[in-house]
Amino acid sequence: MMSASPTWAVVATVAEPIELIAAFAAYHIEMGAAQVFLFLDAPRPGDADILEKLPGVQAICCDAAYWQERLQRARPDSLTRVQRVNANYAYEQTSADWLFHIDADEYLVSERGISDVLADVSEQVDYLRVQNLERVYRPHQQDQTFTTLFRVPFEGLRWQERDLFGSATVFTHKGFAGYTAGKGAGRTDRELKLALHKANFQEGAARTGPPNETQCSEILLAHFDGFTPLSWMAKLLRYADLGTYDWQPGKGRGKGQRKRAKQIDFARYYGGELRRLVELHMLLKVVLPDQEQDLTQHGWLLELPVDPVAALRKLLPDHAWSFSADSINASLRARAAPQRQIALNALQQEIDAGLPLEIPDVPTTFPDGIQQNLREKEKAPQ
Repeated sequence: MMSASPTWAVVATVAEPIELIAAFAAYHIEMGAAQVFLFLDAPRPGDADILEKLPGVQAICCDAAYWQERLQRARPDSLTRVQRVNANYAYEQTSADWLFHIDADEYLVSERGISDVLADVSEQVDYLRVQNLERVYRPHQQDQTFTTLFRVPFEGLRWQERDLFGSATVFTHKGFAGYTAGKGAGRTDRELKLALHKANFQEGAARTGPPNETQCSEILLAHFDGFTPLSWMAKLLRYADLGTYDWQPGKGRGKGQRKRAKQIDFARYYGGELRRLVELHMLLKVVLPDQEQDLTQHGWLLELPVDPVAALRKLLPDHAWSFSADSINASLRARAAPQRQIALNALQQEIDAGLPLEIPDVPTTFPDGIQQNLREKEKAPQ
């Protein structure tokens, strides 16, 4: 029987610079998390020791020995597979009543204490879904890591979306460059198997069929989707290299994934013109003053008080990390593989040349071969 004040925990698979991981953990501890499980997908010496100075944090190095113990094999190539394995290991280990499975660039936000919100959830609910919002910049905030303006998923008609977001709708779904499906938390006494955006019952569980799920309006998920313009562009190039969103015969995908695939096709085609990636970021991730006024008036933008740096400085006052975009970008480049560093250094030069302050004229069509590929993706059975 769950206590009157339910406890909750967070699990994330992380590969960000140590200061960002520590800020993520500190923020959620200050929000009331009983435990934060951090699976270090690219562990560096000393990172786990630093993170475990934070109360309630368990940092697990996902090295070769870890994967041999968990799966009796090497690390899976699929990041989503890695995340699922780690989340369900935390689900087995946690002593909390609920476990949120999120990423290190995502922050839970609630005006009420999250434990108080969870106390009001019906005992019949197995999985609590929370809506993600997507961070956008004001033009002069692109050199700031933690800003507070977020898009709300647009739920109107497609022509209305085009009217609000213009040519960006070629690359976005419901106004988002990333996913819109939300994430959530599972009760830890229900034999659940956690995925990225949902849960199922474990094989052999006493119950079958889909878990009872409800949407929680009081808890939101602030998704930064890249902490800096450079990190967002680097993620797009990484997806292109890995074929993360490539269409595959017989594999159904939602509209959001098809839109992300178009961003990746853009990055592939214009990969030799890195300035185009800077312009794409401006188109998809920056809101001009007149757009901000219009979107806010209609409820499609929110200000969210997300301040992980204050939480980190409170809990680890002896660590004087910088959270400027320049500092975060330097950490990203330093952690990258040598061949990746070349691309990131070139992108940094484009950013240093000056970020656009007005929406540029970004190409939204591609040569015939790529356009045919995109049309085939659009027509693929879903």
